[in-house]
Amino acid sequence: MDEDLDFFSDGPISARDIFLSQCLRSGLPVTAYPANQQEGGIPLSCDVVRLGAPSASSIVAFCTGAGGSAGLLNAALCSSFLGERMQRLIGRDVAVLLIHAVNPGGPVWPPRTRQAGPTMIDGDEAAAGQASWTDQLLKAADTRYSAYLRDTMEDPFVASTGSNGAAWSLSVLSQIADDFLRSEAMVESGGGRGQDRGRDRHLLCVDFRTGPGPSGVPVLAGLNPVTGHTRQRIRRWFPTLLEEETTAHIETLPSGGLAELVPDIDHTSLIIEFGTFSDPGLLDAVDARHARASTYPQDKAWRSTVKDAARTLMQDAIKGAEEMAQMLRSH
Repeated sequence: MDEDLDFFSDGPISARDIFLSQCLRSGLPVTAYPANQQEGGIPLSCDVVRLGAPSASSIVAFCTGAGGSAGLLNAALCSSFLGERMQRLIGRDVAVLLIHAVNPGGPVWPPRTRQAGPTMIDGDEAAAGQASWTDQLLKAADTRYSAYLRDTMEDPFVASTGSNGAAWSLSVLSQIADDFLRSEAMVESGGGRGQDRGRDRHLLCVDFRTGPGPSGVPVLAGLNPVTGHTRQRIRRWFPTLLEEETTAHIETLPSGGLAELVPDIDHTSLIIEFGTFSDPGLLDAVDARHARASTYPQDKAWRSTVKDAARTLMQDAIKGAEEMAQMLRSH
């Protein structure tokens, strides 16, 4: 089991070393975007790798917007994607973007709040009057308490650095969108630079992170756009993913709002949190400051459980992208 966990690291520099070694092993070119922050005197770097067909109509981006040690999970999963040769699952009309970035002192990207969507009742669009006032109050209370837990869970990385600023500016994320996702970039090697292919492409952004939930259990904690159609896609593509009663727990855009920087593309973005609480009862009974679990557990059993579950979710993401590619071909 220890070999399976070699993709996990407890710091941004070692995490990058693992990712770059996997890229070198796979013979993949890496595009690096330096940060405006350092760790131990070493500049942080956002490293991006793209796999799949240059002219793919359906793209999956694994990119987190989480700060501190919660963002280390996406780094480990990007490395495991390459280490387990999951690129062999990519079809001819699908591409995968691995965006590897960790900021120990704050968010990876400047937080951007999603626009208010329709009222969501049990995951579906509905008028507010269709739900009882008790259901609405309970869901609002759950939302506030979940936000409280995230705010009060002490992150050892952020506490040690004393920083809470984003490591990369929004312009860097926009540059990544320009380099890898805009229409011209996607068709440059596929015949006809400058073709307008935006409306017949789809982008699926998956934001892996840790959060205050049952240990090792993945939960849908946020999505964009907030529509019933989006929820139907996610339910179909990720059948093993647990859904919260409401998606309002995390108001910031998944993946730092990467999809919103490509305005000419259809997109589905979601945040998947893996819980770190060993006893779910703590969520109801104990103050988070006094009984918090680590924001990124070192426990081998937790990491093994998470890696296995995440492998299934990443495979599901690729299958979902394949479905979109087939649908786009039929149109």
